[in-house]
Parts: sequence; structure tokens; C-alpha cells
Amino acid sequence: MVAQLRPLHQQIIEGRSFTVTTKADEADMFYIPAFFSVLFWIGDLEALRCAAMTVQQLATSPFFAKRQGYDHLLLYGVEFQHYRDQPGFALTDYHPLAANWIVLTVACPWPCGSTKDSHGLRSRFVLLPHASRLRCHRGVAPRLTHPRRFRIGYVGAIGPKFDERQAFFNVTCDSQRWLRTEDGWHESAPWTAKHWALDGNSTILDAFLLSRRGYETCQASSEGDKPWNFWWVEEVWRWRLVPEAEAPDWGSYFRKAFSIPFYGFSDGSLGEKLERLYGGAQNGFQDIPEFQAERREQPVFNSLLFETIYSYSEVCLVLRGDTADGTKRLWDAMTRGCLPAFASTSDYWPMLPFPDKVPWADFSFFFYGVNSTLAAARVLGALQHVPQRLLRRKRQHLLQWLPSLVTTVDCTNRSGSARTALELAMEEAFQRSSEYQLLNGQRK
Repeated sequence: MVAQLRPLHQQIIEGRSFTVTTKADEADMFYIPAFFSVLFWIGDLEALRCAAMTVQQLATSPFFAKRQGYDHLLLYGVEFQHYRDQPGFALTDYHPLAANWIVLTVACPWPCGSTKDSHGLRSRFVLLPHASRLRCHRGVAPRLTHPRRFRIGYVGAIGPKFDERQAFFNVTCDSQRWLRTEDGWHESAPWTAKHWALDGNSTILDAFLLSRRGYETCQASSEGDKPWNFWWVEEVWRWRLVPEAEAPDWGSYFRKAFSIPFYGFSDGSLGEKLERLYGGAQNGFQDIPEFQAERREQPVFNSLLFETIYSYSEVCLVLRGDTADGTKRLWDAMTRGCLPAFASTSDYWPMLPFPDKVPWADFSFFFYGVNSTLAAARVLGALQHVPQRLLRRKRQHLLQWLPSLVTTVDCTNRSGSARTALELAMEEAFQRSSEYQLLNGQRK
């Protein structure tokens, strides 16, 4: 979360296409440099007391209520509606004018994503990209343009709440999976007969296996090699996808929060080997030659997995998650040059940043009404038959717009003409603030 906020906060303080002033009477908007989303995520009494004291201090300013809060700007960073529906976890618990603040967030709250997108629906929320970084040298990012092994890639949880996920799972659940490690490509079956766990949650073997129930419900038929790489994760393990090797403090927070295991990777025969080991008198596994599984901590494994899926697939499937936007995987895919393909049962998802300025359709695919296994199969078939020339043209559009769709750009010899994501967001924030002030009689 801090990784999302810190670079944008710094960019706001520096100011590029707008002027930053410390003279309140000259300001059109007031930026509140407080990370309330971090305090709410910490969630203890000290954090909530800090939030209360911050708002109390703000309220002492003569400019705090001058325009009923419509000229105040807040960098929230994550989806705005906090998951804890308890007193103290909403800004309006601290002051009613907080309901009028302009909020920069990665996803606006319900009904966003459940009804037709409009300027009015987004209200005072300005959508931001997820924390993302574009790295390139002399204006070119090598991993965006290298050859790709798979036509379609995906990694995500099955999940009981989203029909489209179950539909795509039904088509792809038994397909061969691939992982690219430091020593080359490795294949793995998506299941063994049992879901093996040793020492509770501290060690999980054969990463991201389907459980026995998942294996038994898989009805797909593997007929020939498929040009895709799908990694399905059990719903119970969905949070294991969060940490990566490049996370702040190298993922130490996630080690504390989720007791990160050492994930192994095998050829799918690990379950049978363990069956024999459990049937014998052996109690330890480390010294048994037959026990072959390369071990990596979760953040490192995830980094390898995301690089495999997103850097080596032409198109990356993006399915609905818990928020109204394309979720983190959209930016994981785009920053590695993978063209997003949105598929949903809804006609109103996703809600994307800057729809009036960014031509998302130029570098993306959109499929609606995907509510059955047959519909999912049709989507995969359509993506498999997209001509290479169209893929190349869309990827060129993606490369053109990426500098405006990430929160941080690290490029040498970069053209200064492309506006940053924050500049686009601030432009929209100024517009929304002015409209609300006029609408509510705060500015003439």
C-alpha cells in the first residue's frame, strides 16, 4: 500500500503540469498529505487516534470549510471502501465534510462496476493505476518486445463469487502449466491426487496444485497442445499471490501476515512419491533422493510466476476481482507487454482510469456476457485466431500509452511529451472539484 502512495505523493509535492503553492489564499485545491488508507489498514487504536488527530488539525484551518470540502484532494491509493465496516474506518466518522473530498483511488466503491460507467457514477472519485513501474533504456523496455511462447496466459484464484472464472476454469483446468526459472523452462501438471501440506501452512508442496475436490470437478479434456499457460489457485490460497520479490522490505510484512511457505515445483508426480513415503517408516524428507522439488520462498516464486505468465504470453486474460477495475494483474500484464483481454458476465465491468483520454480498445480486447463454459471456450478460440499483425499493432499502441498508465517511469532518453498518470489524474481532479463547487454554489 505504501508502495502505491509514496511515488504519487512525491509527484504531487513536486508538481509538473500544475503549480504547488504554500500560500493558501492562492490555491484552487488543497492536498491533504495524510495516508488514511495506511492507518485504516494498520487498524489499531494508535492508528485510528492518529487519523482523528489529523482531521482535527485540518479542521482548524480557515480554508477547511470555506468551500465545504469540495476543494480538498486526498490520495487514497487503494480501493476506497475499507473492508472493515466498523466505526473509525470511514473518513466521515471523523468529519462530515470528508464526504465531499476529491479522492484519488484505484477503485471507486459500489455501485462502480455494477452499472453503466458515467462521469456522474464516478462522482468525486478519480481512478488511478495500481502501483506499477515501467523500466526502459533509451526509450525501449526489452521485455515488452521479446518473442512470446504462449498465445494466452492467466494466473488467479478460482473463487466462488465470479461465474466467468468458473467458466474459464472448466475449459483450462487440466492444461499443462509452465514455469520459467533461472535454469530454463519446466512443465508441471496442475494437480496430483491429493493436496499435500506438511507442518500446517508452513510448507506447501508442488505449488498451486488443485485440491482433490478441484481435481475431481475438472471436466476439461486435454486434446493436443494448447497455446496457453493457465495457473489456477484454490480460493483459500488467493492471498499467496500478493507478495513479490520486489515488494517493500522484500516481503517481510507478508512473511509475518501470511506465514509464507517455501513453494516447490515438480513435474506433477510429487503426490505419488509422497504416498510411498507416507506408507513407509520414513519421517523426514530432506535426505531422501527421490524427493525432488526446488524450493523458493513465496515472493521469489511469485516473481518467477508473474514473469512467466505476463512476459511470455501474447494476450493476458483479465477477469473480475473484488474491485471495479482490472485489479493488480492488469498492470502486471501491461508493464510486461501483454495485451489485456477483459472477459466478464457484466456489461459494465471494468471501470478503467482516464477513459476519455486513453483509447483502451486500441490495445485491449473486451468480451461481455461470458457466463458459461461454452462462452469461455469461444473467447479462447477467438483469441487464438487473432492475426499476428493485429497483435503487433495493438502492442505498439500499448507501448505508446504505457508511460501514461503507470505510477512510476524509469526511462533514459524518454520523450517528455507523454503525460504521466498523475498529471491525467490531477487534470480530472481539478475538473471534478470545479464542477462540484459550481453545482453546490461554492464558486461563482
